Amino acid sequence: MGCSHTENIFGGLPRSIRGSKNTKQAVKELVLDGWLIALIKTQEIHYSLNPEKAEEILGYYEQQKEKE
Repeated sequence: MGCSHTENIFGGLPRSIRGSKNTKQAVKELVLDGWLIALIKTQEIHYSLNPEKAEEILGYYEQQKEKE
């Protein structure tokens, strides 16, 4: 189930957006879409990219990169 490496992604975000409703909603949508897998570790929710969605995630990333 997911990759072995997970992160508390909220802790790595700038404080100005860390607890915002928009940020929490975006992460929730990524979990619902299956791009992120949520796991409880060390009494916190940690997230990993879903390896089964790797091609889809990479495709989206490449599309966004081309738009720049």
